[in-house]
Amino acid sequence: MNILKITNFNKYFQNIILTVVLLSLSLIPWIEFINSNFNELDFIFNDNLVILLSLYFLLIFSIYFILKNFLSLKEYSLIAFILISIWTLFQHNFLNNKAKVFFQNINMSHEYSSEIALIIILLFVYLFFKLIQKKKIYTIFFLFFLTFNLFFSIAQFSKEFFSQEKNDYIKENKVSLIKNVKRPNIYFFILDAMMPLNEFKDFYQKDLAKFENFYNQKKYIYFNDTLNFYPYTQDVLTSLFFLDKIYVKDDNYEADNLKENIYQRFPKLLSKKYNPVLISELNKLGYEFKWIGNSFAGCSRYNYRYCISDKKEEYIDLYLLQAFLKKSPLLQIFNKITEQNIIQKYLKINQRGDAIGKLKKFLISNKEYIETKSTFYFIHHMHPHWPYKHDEQCNYKYFPGNTNFEGYKNSYLCVIKNITSIMEIIDKLDKDAMVIFQSDHSWEMSRISEAKYGNRRQIFSLIKNNIQCETSIPEGLNNVQVTNYLIKCLKNNY
Repeated sequence: MNILKITNFNKYFQNIILTVVLLSLSLIPWIEFINSNFNELDFIFNDNLVILLSLYFLLIFSIYFILKNFLSLKEYSLIAFILISIWTLFQHNFLNNKAKVFFQNINMSHEYSSEIALIIILLFVYLFFKLIQKKKIYTIFFLFFLTFNLFFSIAQFSKEFFSQEKNDYIKENKVSLIKNVKRPNIYFFILDAMMPLNEFKDFYQKDLAKFENFYNQKKYIYFNDTLNFYPYTQDVLTSLFFLDKIYVKDDNYEADNLKENIYQRFPKLLSKKYNPVLISELNKLGYEFKWIGNSFAGCSRYNYRYCISDKKEEYIDLYLLQAFLKKSPLLQIFNKITEQNIIQKYLKINQRGDAIGKLKKFLISNKEYIETKSTFYFIHHMHPHWPYKHDEQCNYKYFPGNTNFEGYKNSYLCVIKNITSIMEIIDKLDKDAMVIFQSDHSWEMSRISEAKYGNRRQIFSLIKNNIQCETSIPEGLNNVQVTNYLIKCLKNNY
């Protein structure tokens, strides 16, 4: 009886160890993913991440129990095989990029680099399986390799986490309001990847006189030759919330070239524990800050306090899931088998990129709020940025690829329609408001050739200024400059 008890205890203890090994080492792809996106996404205490990890662990266990019945491997060897296969699978994006560079260097097409990367992975997996079958030492070696990888990934995460904690601008600063009076509401629209109006007209030979007449009647001014400080969304919006340039050297966009006072970058700087310069200045002037985001960066993921609604938009963060799966070939394979992009299909339904549409609904149903509160609305509209999924009338129509000229044209014209619509609503419900429509950077084609497709830093800029100031708004002010101008005007007049 005692022997039986000891045997059962040993088996129970062994199962616990196997479970811990399986769960902990299967986390490596997630930790690597978090490390590579540390400054973009707020993963800490993220309930979306908890849900995704739960589903991920469920999948891992399912794979384990299925393979247990089909492969003649001892439990430790089976677990080692599953773990090393998963780890290798999530190196696909890395191998794909390396293959592209290789083929480019030898002047060959990299059209099939993704397939070649997948073949390499499958060969590795087959080799692992054969080695594990032969000798126990290989199982030990692979488990040791993964354990080392896990500790290395955790160490990297810890370094990032604790270094950013030292530079926190921590929490809410107590601010003294200038005067507790109603100030004009401010609507700041970021139209992602919207090229300048004149460049669009010239490239597509499109007459936009109707739109131009419309915004002139509404007393908006379009500003040509407006250049942002940087060509990338994260850098542009980080500088906006710091009200200043963020790099020591303008031509060096590396993390080690950031100014010392840059404690965090967009969108993570909008998390609960930070208080960016822009929001602090607005608070001093008696403004509330409201943020309407998108699938890339939404307020519910970072700070409910800034949301125009406290309702959670979705239980599973599809942007997070898609970004993670892109490290492996799984999403590509599934999309090819089903002949559709399942995530894009869902995003078509919930339209999380339509920040302007969300603002419309809020304004129409909250008239008293906009009349009594002084609010700065930051609206990050994820169009005309790819994926292109609208025709010019804003009906769903998917255009594949990030450099699809027809797709961009339709998406751009849809945004023009969105702008016209929201102008009408603001003019009707909040006619004294300050309204800014600007892009963060130009279209995706500028990545291919700026000489051919225009300066990536050149932006769309359409502004209605209802705030009294000593001087009229100067020509060509970018995101940061126009916001500084605005705050200066408010300080002088209120």
